[in-house]
Amino acid sequence: MAGAVLENLAVTGMKFELLEGGIRIPAIVRWPGQIAAGSVSDQAMITMDWMPTLLAVGGTQPDPPIRPT
Repeated sequence: MAGAVLENLAVTGMKFELLEGGIRIPAIVRWPGQIAAGSVSDQAMITMDWMPTLLAVGGTQPDPPIRPT
């Protein structure tokens, strides 16, 4: 896939893969009063890390787990 949009050049793997190229996808966050402007973090995150914060900001909680009957 040379030249493709999903190409990660110097790292192994592509987006959506659990290889280096799939894990190193940058995120830009703006949250005045909570995150200092210009701050940088090298912390790796996944969607499960973001969801509790996003739900709290939205003033809600996750749905309770569904138990099989």
